[in-house]
Amino acid sequence: MRLSSYSRKKAVLLDTNLLVLQLVGLCDPNFVEQCRRTKAYSTDDFLLLNECLTGFEQLVVTPHILTETSNLLEKEVYRDTKLLDILAAFMQESVVIERHLFSKDVAQISARCLAKFGLSDTVTSLIAKDNLLVLTDDLPLCGYLQNIGIDALNFNNIRLMRP
Repeated sequence: MRLSSYSRKKAVLLDTNLLVLQLVGLCDPNFVEQCRRTKAYSTDDFLLLNECLTGFEQLVVTPHILTETSNLLEKEVYRDTKLLDILAAFMQESVVIERHLFSKDVAQISARCLAKFGLSDTVTSLIAKDNLLVLTDDLPLCGYLQNIGIDALNFNNIRLMRP
């Protein structure tokens, strides 16, 4: 599956697990299969993720996604490099845009989604309405987003369609 049909979109929102994969792979693509947080992925998956992200002007994250990512990476070290250092450098990249919604507002706007998917995914669903593509490995979230008219792709489907 190619993302060319989404090339008109300037931005892609990367969900937590894929952001973790991106950061571990940026540290060292060969570390992807060794890191406990990314063992479900391969070096080829990291390369595929990079290919998927090519062409987007912005990579959108939320404070919730960054917090989840930070929590997953806080004890991970690769050859004396803390992966939180990689995250800190990543957050300063000019293509990374952080979008924020107040939790109180999220609960008022979308309490039903919040009860089903949690805060981070609900914020994702609200922010993505602003002409973003959501790239996730979360099948229920992806299905929900697609059902409410948001462009969302499940990275696992992309992995399966790879030649």
